[in-house]
Amino acid sequence: MPPELRQRVWPVLIGATARRQSAEGTAGGSSMLYHSLVARYEAGGAHGTQIRKDIGRTLPGERTCINTPEGLRVLERILGAFSEFDGWYGYCQSM
Repeated sequence: MPPELRQRVWPVLIGATARRQSAEGTAGGSSMLYHSLVARYEAGGAHGTQIRKDIGRTLPGERTCINTPEGLRVLERILGAFSEFDGWYGYCQSM
């Protein structure tokens, strides 16, 4: 298979494309689920204080796309969404 086609063909062959389309077509869908979890977190999620405390210590002194003000906001939203998604595990430093 030509390398330039692999990225498009493999998801179809293993069924990932169909599963993604099915999930997006159901009530909620993966994007809507993520946004609802972020909204719950931002409305007062149980782990917000700890996540915000730890975010500032993420990759100190490193020059990465994450270690920018916008990158750290994105990382906080992802960690907050996960902490809402998995209430048993919640959040721990170094996730």
